[in-house]
Amino acid sequence: MELAQSVIAAIEHPPTIPDIRQMTLPL
Repeated sequence: MELAQSVIAAIEHPPTIPDIRQMTLPL
């Protein structure tokens, strides 16, 4: 399900501060 994919994605690339900034400010 979508939830499972989100968990797998988080494991592959854990959420980091710079990662969040990129999502908030697409450069």
